[in-house]
Amino acid sequence: MVENMFRCTTNCKYLWFSLFWVILILSPVDTSAQKINSHLTNSIIERYQKEDSLKAGKSPRNAMIRSLFVPGWGQLYNGKKIKSLIIFGVETSVISAIFVQNNRLSDSKTSENRSFYRDERNKFIWWFGGVIIYSVLDAYVDAYLQGFSVDMDINKEIGSAATVRLNISVPF
Repeated sequence: MVENMFRCTTNCKYLWFSLFWVILILSPVDTSAQKINSHLTNSIIERYQKEDSLKAGKSPRNAMIRSLFVPGWGQLYNGKKIKSLIIFGVETSVISAIFVQNNRLSDSKTSENRSFYRDERNKFIWWFGGVIIYSVLDAYVDAYLQGFSVDMDINKEIGSAATVRLNISVPF
């Protein structure tokens, strides 16, 4: 008997659903926090546009091509000296490992050794491809984001903290 009392039919569910949406739509919402001084906002936007138009950064395409042909040159072009040295060291190490494994492959006598050195050489070739892709993409992204300002605090310009408030009242 109690179970039937709390069981809701399909029509009852539609009624509750409709009532929920009517209450939600007719509830007053306070939007005073959304009012922004348009003069202040326009001056901030104009300032950022002037800053962006005056910056002539490094060419991402040039950085990518330099990094593709000479290990670490794209990073050096972007002004990242330590990263350039690390990329140069990793790429030359992998290239030398490829040559070492290839020499061992040519000097090997048994088929097991040949198979092992061939697999090792191929593994280093894959590593070399991965390091090249990383180097090229890193140089491209660094050049593209060189003029990017990390300080994104807009409230500092407005002078007060922005707050959002939502009031829902249900009349009965």
